[in-house]
Amino acid sequence: MADVTGTQTIIRTIHLLRLMASQSAAGARLTDLARATRLPAPTVRRMLRCLLQEGMASQDPTTRRYHLGPLVAELGLLTSHHQRRAALCQPMLDRLARETGDTVYLAIRSGFDAVSIARATTDGPVRITTTQVGDRLPLGVGPGGVVLLAALEHAEAEAAIATVEPALATFGGFGAAELRSEVAFARQRRFAISRERITPGLSGIGVAVPQIAGHPPMALTLGSISARIEGDRCEWLAALLHAAARDIAALLEGGDARAVPAVDCTQV
Repeated sequence: MADVTGTQTIIRTIHLLRLMASQSAAGARLTDLARATRLPAPTVRRMLRCLLQEGMASQDPTTRRYHLGPLVAELGLLTSHHQRRAALCQPMLDRLARETGDTVYLAIRSGFDAVSIARATTDGPVRITTTQVGDRLPLGVGPGGVVLLAALEHAEAEAAIATVEPALATFGGFGAAELRSEVAFARQRRFAISRERITPGLSGIGVAVPQIAGHPPMALTLGSISARIEGDRCEWLAALLHAAARDIAALLEGGDARAVPAVDCTQV
């Protein structure tokens, strides 16, 4: 009986963590967690207290809402498959950052979130560090999340939009209608542009990495000041990201990745 009780506790705790992950932007209320788990609120509160003590959960002191804790991100970054992907792709990301003078990210889809697993910055005047490795954003917030949504079948994408919609308002008054428009643009143009969704003055452009058997869906994105993601330079960046995304897919499949073509950024 003790073993059964212990197993049930583990399952319930994992369920709590998943619920907090699905509401990572706005945070989860105790009442919502209790309702979703069908457990008494005092029981959920005790479980959350333990997770808080161990760093698996955190609580916003103002809203009292619960979020995943720092230990979850630390453990996630230590998983061998994410480490291998990041290590294999890092030289490509570094090269892209040098050639463009901007910050480059590689993200994977995890449920209804996009999770950053690698980043490359530049020593130039444009150095964007608002998103860190391990950060999670709801699908659709940022260009990576948009192209990951655009890669889904229509019904699946609509279900994902319905799930993340409550969290969108915290990102510049963003809503489901605007997100659907960005997804439609990404499907038509094969890249996404996200303008100042996370930080005023900063925008991003992203493409999907071709699907690789045995790997989660991935996106390659670039962040910069908004003025650098406009006009002809925007088209050039999209083409460069597509070439790099194909190389990343080839590399992760075990093939030889071509070198990302060197481009004189002063001519763009």
